[in-house]
Amino acid sequence: MNIANFPILSKFFYLPLPSRNSASPRQALAAFFAVLLPSLVLLIAASNGQAQDLKNLTAQEIETLLTGNTAVGKWDGTDYRQFFAEDGNTIYAQKGSRSSSGRWRVNRSKNVYESWWQRSDWSGYPVATDGNLYYWISQSLPPQSFEILPGEQLVDKNE
Repeated sequence: MNIANFPILSKFFYLPLPSRNSASPRQALAAFFAVLLPSLVLLIAASNGQAQDLKNLTAQEIETLLTGNTAVGKWDGTDYRQFFAEDGNTIYAQKGSRSSSGRWRVNRSKNVYESWWQRSDWSGYPVATDGNLYYWISQSLPPQSFEILPGEQLVDKNE
């Protein structure tokens, strides 16, 4: 497939495509990926549904939401529960696995939640809401939804 055969794409993405006679395979491939990657990002965001409607929380909102409470959700398809103690300790529990303890804080200058685990350094995640659910915003995954339960509820009382 020669991307130069689709000049309409260059108008849509404001991408000058090489002509048929001057395009090297490397240039054609670069032009193809310059169109494909933004298209995939838009497609994923649109298929996710919530990506356009999310509002990032402020540092104060994140702190109020998490302090002394438990987040319950799925991270990359795996069920988890995470408790956020007032003293900055956190416990992450997945069904069928040993729980992990770490630290948590809110970075006020970046308006993000940050966590530290024994095998990693501090990493930050914006927290957003669509008005019903909350979402961790990851750089490598689509927004990961979660809900908040009051207090420490690492064990599902319905099981």
